[in-house]
Amino acid sequence: MKRLSTFFAAFFMLVSVSMAQQTDYWDGSVTPFSTDNNAGESAENPILINSGAQLAYLAQQVNDINDPNLYDGKFFKLTTDIDLDGNEWTPIGWHLTNAYNRHFGGSFDGNGHIISNLVISKDILIPAASGTGTSNISSYALFGAVQGSERGARYIKNLGIESGSIKGTGSVAAFVAWGAGVTIAQCYNKASIDGTSYVGGIAAYCVSPSVDVINCYNMGAVKITANATSNRAVGGIMGQTTTAWITNCYNFGDVSVNGSIPANTWGGITGTFQTTRQPINSYYATSSVANGNSYGTAITEANMLAPDFILTINNDQDPVKWVADADMINYGLPILNWEVNGITSVNRAEADVNILGSVAPNPVTGVSCIPVSMVVTGKVNLSLYNTFGQLVALVYDGVLEAGNHVFTVNAADYQSGIYFCRLITVDGEKTQRFVIK
Repeated sequence: MKRLSTFFAAFFMLVSVSMAQQTDYWDGSVTPFSTDNNAGESAENPILINSGAQLAYLAQQVNDINDPNLYDGKFFKLTTDIDLDGNEWTPIGWHLTNAYNRHFGGSFDGNGHIISNLVISKDILIPAASGTGTSNISSYALFGAVQGSERGARYIKNLGIESGSIKGTGSVAAFVAWGAGVTIAQCYNKASIDGTSYVGGIAAYCVSPSVDVINCYNMGAVKITANATSNRAVGGIMGQTTTAWITNCYNFGDVSVNGSIPANTWGGITGTFQTTRQPINSYYATSSVANGNSYGTAITEANMLAPDFILTINNDQDPVKWVADADMINYGLPILNWEVNGITSVNRAEADVNILGSVAPNPVTGVSCIPVSMVVTGKVNLSLYNTFGQLVALVYDGVLEAGNHVFTVNAADYQSGIYFCRLITVDGEKTQRFVIK
């Protein structure tokens, strides 16, 4: 299917990572966070997550089968961008049955930060409830399972998943695979999502108490692999729900079915919903889904890029949650207010200089793109270096005209390992780190 987003895909990581903000790169380790001075008791005094290792510690602690209520009612806040570096991620919380689960019972404020290269590629096994053998957790996302006691009791907010691939046997999403009593607000996803039961760009499977998905958008491809006549659903924002509200959201990512499920259980916004809870002011690109239901509102890509779509998606909210993509960090589609004004936004003082975007996809397993945006025509040197600082390849050395350009790196041409892509222009140097597997 030829789409405007096919062109955009080459620039998927163009400038959305901060040039001013230090990113923490996770090496797979686990480090405890501090709960000193009653941290976590309120949103004003949260437990601070300062690294990928501390985020992994949160997952380790919540998933402990010996302490099912750890961190219930606690508050967490992210303090930095995190690059998970393609290391295998274990979801925070999991759900197997209503009687056998480990739900995250806290609230998480992304604080205007992003998580990059989130990868889940294999099923995760836990001891079976019977005590004999193992079981698949069947809930895959950054947060595998989140439980609140009533509507809005918990939240995940102000967070972007910038890149990655999340795949599992069961319910799969970017933020919450199984949810109840949680609000997901001001979040976006650009990772690819692939599951077999209930699959969504933001959330997968939602039950009572009600789940609210508010002011979120999805750009990642969302796919379900199944052959079933029931108990399967896929949507650009949410997979399955009989309780949730979806409000002021949009989906631009492809939604597809590998196999066969009923047409009314897959769509651009949601696979299913309760009759009285039709998605509110939520839109999907007409080209994002070939067949399926019409829940939400289908509009053309051109209309999503039109200036007045900002007014539409804001829906008279005060203060506004959506702003125009003036710096083209999201290809001209609406972005969340914190992406401009938040910690991870492009520094306005540097917005008019030449930009090296991140290698995507990263890790590189085939061919990945290196986007370069030139404000003015100028001399450019684009080179690859290894961890010893040795020049590995000269990608380009010459003059580039003003505008967007894409170069490629092919994993087959290099040994596995960590590399650095360095752009040198009259504005100075910029470097991006990536992994070849």
